[in-house]
Amino acid sequence: MSSTQVPGVPEDITLLVGPLLLGYLFNWGLFGVLCLQMYIYFLSFPRDSIYVKSLVYGLFAVDCLQTAMTTHNAWHFLSRGWGDLAVLGDPGWSWIAVPLFSGIVSCTVQLFFSWRIWKLSRSWWLPGIIACVALAQGISACVSGIWFAIINDITKISSLFPSATVWLGGSALADVMITISLVSYLAKANSGFSQTDDVISKLIRMTVETGAVTATAATAELILFLVYKTNNLHMIPYVVLKGRSQKICASKN
Repeated sequence: MSSTQVPGVPEDITLLVGPLLLGYLFNWGLFGVLCLQMYIYFLSFPRDSIYVKSLVYGLFAVDCLQTAMTTHNAWHFLSRGWGDLAVLGDPGWSWIAVPLFSGIVSCTVQLFFSWRIWKLSRSWWLPGIIACVALAQGISACVSGIWFAIINDITKISSLFPSATVWLGGSALADVMITISLVSYLAKANSGFSQTDDVISKLIRMTVETGAVTATAATAELILFLVYKTNNLHMIPYVVLKGRSQKICASKN
């Protein structure tokens, strides 16, 4: 039985709405993982300094707000705007959560890890470079979000090319630098004692895993954003970037 094409519906409607649907679903899946990690962190590290606790719980609060805003955006696209083709070009006010909060979270997490690298190395130049890259990409993400909220037209997303390129490219670069640096310094910390070396090996493995995931996601989103400027395929890897705040809990747990 052949399907009937409704007049006026874009031929690439699946590439416009489908990635958004998958992104919203993955978003809630990763949020569930983050809640579990927060619970484990709460039980395992009651003696952490007030600064680290404030950072972890603050980022969790930002993630909660971001999840609420993206859920509102899902309602805007897939429920309230159902059947209204104009909605496909109107992202709504909650779309600002995508780059704005991602920039805040990613920059904060990368600055945290640059501090940890400084603690391990006692050298300022490499953590300083990572911090500069983190700040550059975080500011660019915020600029992208604010500018996109001003134009409020998804068909003009290509106008974000300069800031989005710095945001996504800098994000991937910072994650790669953090991963390589942490693995290098942790590998040098082998003590010869089996229990201590087992802990170090676990830290190295988790560092590689989390760093590789976020760096790959940032690179994939950048490529999809640059190649497919008329659809929303880049939204799928973005959700993995949203899960960056899980890296702090993972490194502690």
